[in-house]
Amino acid sequence: MDKDQTLRILEDIFQYEANNRNLEDDSHDKVTREEFWRELYVPRENEENILKQYLKSNCTFLFVSGHVGCGKSTLIRSSFEKYNLCKGLIIDLSIHIDKFLIDDQSFITKTIENILSDAVKSYIKSNIKYSIINQLPHEDMYYAIDKTIISIDPEKWNDHSVNQKSTDIFYAQCLLNLSYDESILAIHRKYGISGNAKDEFLINALNIIKDNNLYKEIEEQLNYQMYINLLRNLYSPERS
Repeated sequence: MDKDQTLRILEDIFQYEANNRNLEDDSHDKVTREEFWRELYVPRENEENILKQYLKSNCTFLFVSGHVGCGKSTLIRSSFEKYNLCKGLIIDLSIHIDKFLIDDQSFITKTIENILSDAVKSYIKSNIKYSIINQLPHEDMYYAIDKTIISIDPEKWNDHSVNQKSTDIFYAQCLLNLSYDESILAIHRKYGISGNAKDEFLINALNIIKDNNLYKEIEEQLNYQMYINLLRNLYSPERS
């Protein structure tokens, strides 16, 4: 399927969702997550096999379409909760539905890319900040949040120095993990960022980022694919 066909399908999906959104009904009995997967979930063998193939591939997107209530979200969530096939983010684009009610395919594409970028960036920075506040070992910084959730005082979470430190680490990790990109390598060369080992590079990068205020310069080089690659490089589900 080419890009134009994909965008046309996306446009139809978002328009359909916008026209058929229902208010939440809280009248139904609640079940636990375990009860749902054990007693209520009906496996979708064909779709699950496609999902497994996607997760083993290098593809960035998998588009799942269908009528309201047919089980799209549940199918995706099953890979996380029931079968533990992967770990990562589930991003609900429907909360941005008002942004897609426009007949402009390039705008829709750019909007999707921006939403993905913002969500992944926020997730990574939150993981970093969580680890800083709880003084987690360096090697645990990017997946410890899945192990256990430690209650954090809002005042600590909003502390300026913690926010700044997490931002510094985030952009240092961008320079380390996205060095396959020529624009990132150009920043390495321009400011002499180097290191024989990972930790040595990160320390050097952190100092240079702060001394030269490189946040905007690095940010301008990033796109949604690079954010996704950064998440994949930092996050190691096989270690959890």
